[in-house]
Amino acid sequence: MTFDSFLAQIGPQADQGYKWDTWKIHEEKDAADTGYRDRLYALGEAQAFVVCLATAECIVAGIGAHDPENWIRDYVQSAWAGFSDTTGPRYFETDDADWRGPQREMLALTLIVVNDALFCRDERSHIAYRADWLLFYGQKLYGRLPAFNGWVETLVTRLEALGKGPDDTPIESNDLPLRPTFSRRFLNFDRAYDEAAETAALEADLARWTGQGNLFLN
Repeated sequence: MTFDSFLAQIGPQADQGYKWDTWKIHEEKDAADTGYRDRLYALGEAQAFVVCLATAECIVAGIGAHDPENWIRDYVQSAWAGFSDTTGPRYFETDDADWRGPQREMLALTLIVVNDALFCRDERSHIAYRADWLLFYGQKLYGRLPAFNGWVETLVTRLEALGKGPDDTPIESNDLPLRPTFSRRFLNFDRAYDEAAETAALEADLARWTGQGNLFLN
């Protein structure tokens, strides 16, 4: 099953009735246990960012209809450029007044968390913190869905198997691009990791999204 097929499968099953308190959501997140925090912190920075982006795409698949202009979808897509030598992602902030309500606020915060993972690592160095945050949102939408829970386990296990190498982005670095390189191709789970193939797939995706008018790519 491709990642796009997986998104099409789980998206319509997202729980739209989850509880949301604008004032308490951050405290709730800090108190929550996704079951993956320690494992995410043990990953390399690039691997943790893959979890951020993959989970963000799952969130968009479930509640993206509440963003008819597809800003969050396009922003998450553009953030894959954090791995690219040729194309850069764009810093962006949402306007709180335009993102009221549980679904729209979760979407806006998804963008903010991804944005911070790319550009604000000096504020909280480990990308794993952001990855765990987005998993917390994903579990609000899909926590009772075995397909999602199994997918998360498969994703993290595959990333763990790669281990950390000499070319991994150091935790203390706030520079882009992240290393090693990943693309959405990795999320198909159908082949072993190959950085040259990942780079080629990433650049093809970025060229296509740029051609389609993604405003968040530089």
